[in-house]
Amino acid sequence: LRSLIGALDIDLWVSSDLKRAHKTALLLSASSAEILIDPRLREVHLGSAEGMTPEQVDTAHGPDFRKRWAGFEAEADEMKYPGGETRHQVVQRFSASLKDHLIKYPDKKMAFVSHGFMPAE
Repeated sequence: LRSLIGALDIDLWVSSDLKRAHKTALLLSASSAEILIDPRLREVHLGSAEGMTPEQVDTAHGPDFRKRWAGFEAEADEMKYPGGETRHQVVQRFSASLKDHLIKYPDKKMAFVSHGFMPAE
């Protein structure tokens, strides 16, 4: 994988500030390019559901809520756990990060490192 990524000749890596994403960027870049940290690339903030198992989430918020939140229906984009953020908000901050870096570094070949749950719009 590293040789394949090396062939891409990435000039600039942009990573979430969370340790596992930054560690991934360090491993993939093999110190060949600069790594910028951007907290806007964090995964969705689950608010009151942070750190809970699915069973705990179901007990606290009901199994129907979790299933709807994780679904593909349009309503899911605007749902959030108390104190958390909607998927729509995540897309907005992620998109702002991409746009800002593309404007600031128009001649750089960039790679972005984020998390497993990053909804696309």
